[in-house]
Amino acid sequence: MNTLTASSAYAPQQPAAAAQGSDSHLILALLPSWTEIVIAVLAVVIYGLAAAYEELLGLANYAVPVVLSAAAACGVWIMMQRSINTIWTMLFWFRVALISFFGVGSLVPLVINESTLDLVQSFFLFFPQDVLKYNAVIAIFYLLVLLMCRVTIGTAITYSSRRAGLAARPHAIGLSNFSLKTIGIVFLAVGISINYLLIYPNVLGMIDSPPIGIVAQASQASLIGYFMITYWSLVNKSRWIYVVFVLAAIESFMGLIQLTKFATLFPWVMIGIGFIYYKASLYRIGVILVVLVPAYFMLAPMIAYGRNVLYSPGGSGGGLTETVSALMSYDSEAAKYERYGDVQNGWARLSYVNAGTFAIDQYDKGLPGNSLRHIFVVLIPRLIYPNKPIITDVSRDFTFLANGNWNSSSSPGIPAEAYWTAGWIGVGIFSLLFSLVMTGWSIYSLFALQRQAWHLFFVVLLGMRVGTRLDGMLVADIIGPVGIAIVAHVILQLMNRFLPRRFLLDK
Repeated sequence: MNTLTASSAYAPQQPAAAAQGSDSHLILALLPSWTEIVIAVLAVVIYGLAAAYEELLGLANYAVPVVLSAAAACGVWIMMQRSINTIWTMLFWFRVALISFFGVGSLVPLVINESTLDLVQSFFLFFPQDVLKYNAVIAIFYLLVLLMCRVTIGTAITYSSRRAGLAARPHAIGLSNFSLKTIGIVFLAVGISINYLLIYPNVLGMIDSPPIGIVAQASQASLIGYFMITYWSLVNKSRWIYVVFVLAAIESFMGLIQLTKFATLFPWVMIGIGFIYYKASLYRIGVILVVLVPAYFMLAPMIAYGRNVLYSPGGSGGGLTETVSALMSYDSEAAKYERYGDVQNGWARLSYVNAGTFAIDQYDKGLPGNSLRHIFVVLIPRLIYPNKPIITDVSRDFTFLANGNWNSSSSPGIPAEAYWTAGWIGVGIFSLLFSLVMTGWSIYSLFALQRQAWHLFFVVLLGMRVGTRLDGMLVADIIGPVGIAIVAHVILQLMNRFLPRRFLLDK
C-alpha cells in the first residue's frame, strides 16, 4: 500500500509539537511544481492555436478544460505526496475548485442535452468563440497564479532559511495549551448547541425567528469537532467515534431538510479528512472520494428540485412535512419530468460558462464591471463603520445586469470577473491579489497543523472554504474573510494563552 507522508502527527502524550524539518522545508510543500506549470502552459498554447486556426475551435473547447483539470490534479497529487497537511490549505482547495467549476463545469455545455443547453443559455446566449475566450481567461489566470505563487512561496522559503540561522524567537503560531480532545469537544458542543437550540427548532417550525447570521455561522463549529474527535478517536482507539457518526448523521439529515448541500455533506467530509489525516493512503482517499463525489452529484439535483417545488410560484413553502414530501417525490421520474422536462438541472448548476462569457462580453463591449469598488472598506468591521455598504450586493448587481432580476445573486467566477473589471490587465491584478491571499493563508495553515495549534483550527477551516470560492467574487469571497481570520486568530490566541490549563481532559 502506498502511504502518503505527513509533516507532523498528533501525539497525545507529547508535551510539545515535534517539528520535522525547518520552516523552509515545510513551506516547500506548497511550491507549485514545474510539471503543473508546463501542463498549464499547454492549455494556453492550445488556445493560441485555436485562435489562429478556426478549424481547431471545437477541439480546443474540449481540450483546454481537460488539460487544465490535468494540471490541477497533478498539483493536488504532488502536494499530498509532499505533505498530507497540505489538504488543509487554500492552495489545495483552489485546485479542487478549478477542476470542479472550470474543468468539468466548462465541459457541461458541450455534453448536456438540448433542453439543458437552452436553460443555460437563457442567462446569456454564448457561441463557441465565446467559450474559447472564456477558457483562455481561466487558463491564463491559473498560469499567472501558479507563477506568482512560486515567487511568493520562494521568497517565504528564503526568508525562513535566513531566520533559521538567527537566535530562536517566539512564534505567532504555537502549540495549543489545550488537548485535541478538549478543543474538539468544545467546538462540537458549541455547534451542536446552536443547532439543537436555535436552528433545528426554527427548521421544524417550533420557533418563528431564525438565528442571526453570525450565530448561524457559529453552528459550523461542529464541523471542526467532527474532524478533531474522529482523529483523536482513531489515534486513541476510542469509542467516541461512534458518537461522532450518530451526531453527523443527525446533522446531515437536518441539512437535507434545510435543502443545503453544505450542511448535508460536509460533516462526512470532515470525518473523511480525519481518517485520511490519521493514516493517509491511496486506498483511503479513493474510498472516500468514491462515496462523497457521487453523493454530491446525487444531492445537487435533489436539493435543487426540492427548492423549486417549495419556493417557485404556487409552491407550498418550506415546512417540515412539505419538505419531506417534496424530497420523496424526487424519486418519481414522472414528478421530475413534470417539473423540469428533460432538463439536466444538476449539470446546469455546475457550469459558469454562461455567466463567465457574459462578463467577458460586457467588457469587450465597453461596459466594464466595478466589482472592486468596496475593496478598501471590506476589512472594516461594521461595528466601526455602521453605514458600510453590503459587499455581496455586487453579485445581485451582476444578475440584474444580465436578466433584470434583483432578487437573485450570481457570479461569473473570479477569472471572468477579473476580465470584466479591467480586461487582461484585470486578470493580472486579480491573479496577484488572489495568489497573495492564498499563499499567506496556506503557509499559516501549514504552521498551525505542524505546531499542533489546534485552537487555531477555525481559521484553517475558514481558509479551506475560501479556497473553494473560485466561483465567487474576489472582494466578498476572498479578501473579505481575511478580516474575519485576523480577528479570530487574535481572539483564539488570547483564549489559548489566558484560559487555565486545568481544562485538559486527556492528560
